[in-house]
Amino acid sequence: MKTTSSVRISFASTLTTMALTAATNAALLVHYPFDGSLNDATGNAGPAALNNGAVINPAGRFGGALDVTANNAGGAPTGLASNAVVAGGTHLDGAFSSNAMAVSFHQWNNVVQASSAFWIHSPAALANDRGFQAHTPWVNGTIYFDQSGCCTSLTQRLTTTGTVTGAWQHFVFQRDAAGTMEIWIDGALSNSSTGAEALDAFNGIITIGSEGNTGNNGFDGLIDDFAIFDRTLSPAEIQHFGVTAVPEPGSALLGLLGTGLLFARRRR
Repeated sequence: MKTTSSVRISFASTLTTMALTAATNAALLVHYPFDGSLNDATGNAGPAALNNGAVINPAGRFGGALDVTANNAGGAPTGLASNAVVAGGTHLDGAFSSNAMAVSFHQWNNVVQASSAFWIHSPAALANDRGFQAHTPWVNGTIYFDQSGCCTSLTQRLTTTGTVTGAWQHFVFQRDAAGTMEIWIDGALSNSSTGAEALDAFNGIITIGSEGNTGNNGFDGLIDDFAIFDRTLSPAEIQHFGVTAVPEPGSALLGLLGTGLLFARRRR
C-alpha cells in the first residue's frame, strides 16, 4: 500500500522539527533544565551552585525547576537572595564573538517586586557586571532588558510590560549582531529596538534568580529550562520553545528521527 497523505504530513512535520532542533543545538551555549540536576545539559559549563535556600522543585513546567522562593518572598535580605550561580569560564565566548545572544527561560512569578530573573556577568559593562540581564518585572511592573551596562535607552535598555503572577510564562531576551534588541513573551514579540551598543566580553558567571555580584533583588518564584544561545532565535523556534522544552543535544534528533520512521513504517 502507498503511504497515506496524513503519514507524509506527519513525517514532514517530524523532519521540520528535526531541522529546527539541529539548528538550535548548533547555537546552544548552555542549558540548565533543572530536572533533578544542576548540570548544564550541553556540557560546556559546570553545574550551577544553589545559594541561600534555593532548591530544585520537582513541580516545574518541564520536570523540575529552580525554586528561589526561600529568601526572596517579599524581598530578599540585602546580599542574601536565593539564587543559582554558574562559575566563570569560556562557555559564553561564542556570544561575544558573534555579538549576538538569546536567553530563553520559563518562569512562575509569585509577586511583583524589585527582582532580576537572571544576570550574565561582563566586568567591563560596569553596573555590577551588567552584561545581559532582565527584571521580569521590576517593582513598578515594567520589564527591563539591559545589556552592556545600564541604563541608556535604546543603546543599553529595552522595556515592556506583560508579566503576570501565578502562571507559567515563556520569555526570550535577545539581540543580533546589528544591535536589534527584542523581548518575546509567550511566543509573541512584545517590543524591539535598534542601535544597541556592542556586547562586552563575558566572564562566564551566570546568576539565576537575583542580581549578580550583590545578591540583592531576588526573584520570588520558579525558573525552568534556562538556555543561552550565540545568536537570536527565529520566531518559529521561540514559539516552539514556548510550549516545549529546549531539546538537549545529541539524543533529541535521534529520538525524533526514530519516532518518525517508526510511525511511517506502521502506517504503510
